[in-house]
Amino acid sequence: MLELIGEIITKIGLYLIPFSFWGFIIIRPLFYFWQFHGIKLIKALWYVSAGIATFEGYAELDMILGFIAFIEAWDLFFQYLDKKREQKIEKSK
Repeated sequence: MLELIGEIITKIGLYLIPFSFWGFIIIRPLFYFWQFHGIKLIKALWYVSAGIATFEGYAELDMILGFIAFIEAWDLFFQYLDKKREQKIEKSK
């Protein structure tokens, strides 16, 4: 019974990995504008799911590494914008 549940969860996760990638790309700018600071938790969860899919052999390593590189670049861009915003706030004080 638990094996069946695990297989179902794995299949759902594999189906959602590409959507979660694009979801992160879309949601990250919203988090920037809302000043939400839990983005590292969301990235960590995505990395765990991508890692499990890679180790289980359900996803190709090249594809996962490409997703990770793009997510990191996208996130670094918004981290830069966050720091720039903080500097403007400090200068205005």
